[in-house]
Amino acid sequence: MMERQISFISRHHKVHGWAHIPKTPDRAPAIVLCHGFTGNCSEHGLFESFGKKASEAGFYVLRTDCVGSGESDGDFAEHTCLGGWRDDMLAAFDFAAKQPEVDAGRMAAMGISMGAGAALLSLKENRVKTAVGWAPVLYPVEVFSRIMGDENWEKLRDGETVHHEYAGVEFDMGPHFLRDAENLSVEQAIRESAKPVLLCLGTADPVIDPGFGPRMEALSIPGLAVRTVQNENHSFLVCQQENIAEAIEFLKGQLM
Repeated sequence: MMERQISFISRHHKVHGWAHIPKTPDRAPAIVLCHGFTGNCSEHGLFESFGKKASEAGFYVLRTDCVGSGESDGDFAEHTCLGGWRDDMLAAFDFAAKQPEVDAGRMAAMGISMGAGAALLSLKENRVKTAVGWAPVLYPVEVFSRIMGDENWEKLRDGETVHHEYAGVEFDMGPHFLRDAENLSVEQAIRESAKPVLLCLGTADPVIDPGFGPRMEALSIPGLAVRTVQNENHSFLVCQQENIAEAIEFLKGQLM
């Protein structure tokens, strides 16, 4: 397994990240990862660990900072929104498809929190065959209106940029974030794609309502698997090794 620093252009900005490349003479299936809100392509070591384990299992794994996040260019308030992150993922798929180690016919989207929402939105692309979401933002308005509070949410609706602190992190958010949250349906993307999807929700997650899982199951969407992870919080680090192993086995079943 080899780790390589990479960069490419998305939304007219340079995106930085890492590729985990398997030791195999054949072209490998690819997994593109998307981090969470205010996060980066390490995700406190979770994505690094996943990249190493998945590449050992024969996958090419690409983990990048979205435009405006981490080491990538761009402004957080200006460029952070679900549609923008989906576009960053699609640019990452473009990059991965051009790599000599990758079989462009076998590619998966995966993310955590808001990054899971972006990954699931990318299911509308034919080349994305399957997806995994950890602590997924399935209903963006419900999640982020609670995070931001009613006053800030209304300011966004009125076209203002707001400053906020959540979970010890300060950030600015632009009104386009709210527009995307209201107009892009993650649930619809899953339902219309009819592709294999694994959603994992933690019972101790203070951000994502574990009830989102049963709500999705009640839709009886073909190919959808919902997993409840006992005692897991929003980081998905409590049961890290089990979470990683389960995701890899699911993706093996779809792409290998």
